[in-house]
Amino acid sequence: MLVFLLVVSGASVAEIIYVDADATIGGDGMSWATSYKYLYDALDKPPTSGDEIWVAQGTYKPDPTGLAEPRAATFQLISGVAIKGGYGGLGKPAPNKRDTTVYETILSGDLNGDDGPNFANNDENSYHVVTTTWTDVNVVLDGLTITNGNANGSDSETMGGGGMFSLGSMELVNCSFSENSAAGGGGGMFVMHNYSTLTNCNFAGNSAGCGGGLDNSEIGDAILTNCTFIGNSADYWGGGMSNGRGSRSVLINCTFSGNTAPSGGGIGNAHGTAPLLTNCTFGSNEAEDYGGGLYSFHDSHPELTNCIFWGNSAYEGPQIALFFSSSLVASYSDIEGGEWDIYVNDSTVNWDNNDINLDPCFVDAGNGDYHLQWDSPCINAGDPSFVFDANERDIDGEPRVMVGCVDIGADETSEKQADFTRNGKINAEDLGVFVQLWLSSSADIDWYILCDLYEDNGIDFADFAEFANDWLWQAGWYEP
Repeated sequence: MLVFLLVVSGASVAEIIYVDADATIGGDGMSWATSYKYLYDALDKPPTSGDEIWVAQGTYKPDPTGLAEPRAATFQLISGVAIKGGYGGLGKPAPNKRDTTVYETILSGDLNGDDGPNFANNDENSYHVVTTTWTDVNVVLDGLTITNGNANGSDSETMGGGGMFSLGSMELVNCSFSENSAAGGGGGMFVMHNYSTLTNCNFAGNSAGCGGGLDNSEIGDAILTNCTFIGNSADYWGGGMSNGRGSRSVLINCTFSGNTAPSGGGIGNAHGTAPLLTNCTFGSNEAEDYGGGLYSFHDSHPELTNCIFWGNSAYEGPQIALFFSSSLVASYSDIEGGEWDIYVNDSTVNWDNNDINLDPCFVDAGNGDYHLQWDSPCINAGDPSFVFDANERDIDGEPRVMVGCVDIGADETSEKQADFTRNGKINAEDLGVFVQLWLSSSADIDWYILCDLYEDNGIDFADFAEFANDWLWQAGWYEP
């Protein structure tokens, strides 16, 4: 009993540490009323495994005080400790209320506070806003915006990962990387020798030598779910993301749009990588030379399932380009131009007979809206043997499979079968479609199948009942 009591009394108890930019200096971090003002104070304590650091809205910068090189200032993460942003904090009626869109928590490397558009005045910025060094998978970043890092140093330690340099494992949830840059790899984030999971993360407006948004390198394993890469750029390859040197990545329900690079506007793979992409959408990515959507060289092997490549551009291989003993396996995917838009050099393509080459009918690709319209050939056209978790969600947070088979691409169409116009509502327009098809004997076959809600090879009163149920359900009068 004595030994037991000594063990219990000596064991550390996980606690919450509070940080608020509006706090006064001198707090102990034990409550919102006594919050730390600076995030680096909470990390310097240091926290112990199991602790959570709750950070209120505001902008937080690493501390350069006492450093021979101020730009080495970074938020060094600690194994077992979670940092969570998006809290209301001091002065709010409910300080514990968490909303990452309303209460944005920003970690910034702009030490002088003078950055301008297009990376202007960032010469003094931190090399890395956030750093992990041999951490474990219990490190969590949740609900944070990481911005204004500039990894333009002269060695491998300071040339990658302007937003985040990760030598170690971690979990990122609901994080955004924007306006970060790197001379080497990973303007937004650079990872190596680790296992990382990223869920609901966004990479926008980052720039690097390769992997403008994210560089997964040096035997790194990364799983990305419901992530977006928009408007990132690279000087060499992988405008949105790059994988290199034996790394492996799994991408699920991810979207790449408007990313640019000389090769691999969306993704660039090199040197023995093995990325697996499922239900991903690539649109409006651009490469000057090869692979507007995806570029693989030197023994790299991407596999696509239920993916869309449409509207990407390049000098060779507008959608995909393969070089030097690389290979592509594509199944149940919609690739514009088919084999004509895939450039192959000393590489192989394994086509599935169920791949298609049809306009996916995006809602408004010109303005970055890659949702599927009601008449998209990608609806219910995914792999019929696709196995999904009941909790799996598409890019909008909706159930991955809602009607029939899984859709191709990052977007899953509405769970309301009677929303024939696919505008998110069931109204008179949908009723008009249904009635017209009911009365027509020369109806378009695709429309006809769409309106056969009861799936009995005919449009009748059973379908009308299904339609009415959906309409009443939407109005809140009926719970299925």
